[in-house]
Amino acid sequence: MDTERLFCLSFLNRHPDDAARVLERLSPEVVAGLCAEIPPEITASVLDPMETAAAARVLKCLAPEQTARAVERLPVESAACLLRRFEAAAREEVLGLLSAKKLAPLKSLLNYPEDTAGGLMDPLAPTLPFDVDVVAAWGMVREQSEHVGEHLYVVDRERRLLGWVHIRQLLRAPEGASVADLANGVPPVLHPLLSGHAVLAHPAWGEWHTLAVAGMDGIFLGAIHHRIYRRLEYDYLAASRAALAHRDTGAALGELFRIGLQSLVSDFTAPGESRPTSRT
Repeated sequence: MDTERLFCLSFLNRHPDDAARVLERLSPEVVAGLCAEIPPEITASVLDPMETAAAARVLKCLAPEQTARAVERLPVESAACLLRRFEAAAREEVLGLLSAKKLAPLKSLLNYPEDTAGGLMDPLAPTLPFDVDVVAAWGMVREQSEHVGEHLYVVDRERRLLGWVHIRQLLRAPEGASVADLANGVPPVLHPLLSGHAVLAHPAWGEWHTLAVAGMDGIFLGAIHHRIYRRLEYDYLAASRAALAHRDTGAALGELFRIGLQSLVSDFTAPGESRPTSRT
């Protein structure tokens, strides 16, 4: 492998956020050509922080098999955001290439409208039954390690949300303690049909890195991670800038039209000037 290629791979791997900001300015075909040449886990790490529409355009330029390999390595909620931008037939083709482990939670997200808490949540956010001891809880944490963050949600056997525990509480818990002994009160909860704008504006983001999503019956459905909050913020900011640019362009064209029309009218109504007549 040549030095330039090694340097490129190292940069993409170590600085995916910075790489994403550069790549989203390039044409999707160029970025897709790069993604086709690099490992799918690096492709996923770079696509995840990209502006959603830009990342989706890149995936659409890849072969379905390459898209599926990248989707397998994306967080499930990010994968759902991107696949919603595919035509139905193309999306179904990619879904058909995914593992059962990835497909089940992804389909549950795609059942919710895109710009809602239910469509943005991670349905695999870790939970702990209230009635298990700390030793059993650690076994469950290890099984869910891919999705574990600072907070673990405590549920009953019907998955009703009862509270939460911090990972440090499990570390410090005395032997024989149960999850119920450690549980804190019910955390801030989002309804699955809450709009994306309302999710972004929720005041709990000032204190929490993850917000739970639960139905009216209290059944825990998943959680929205802070990186999704950042994605929402970035997407809305990009959309706002695009709308502003469109408005400014429209205003400029409108002003040119106004000046041109004013000049035409002035010429037409200027006194004392002869007008050419048409010849038949």
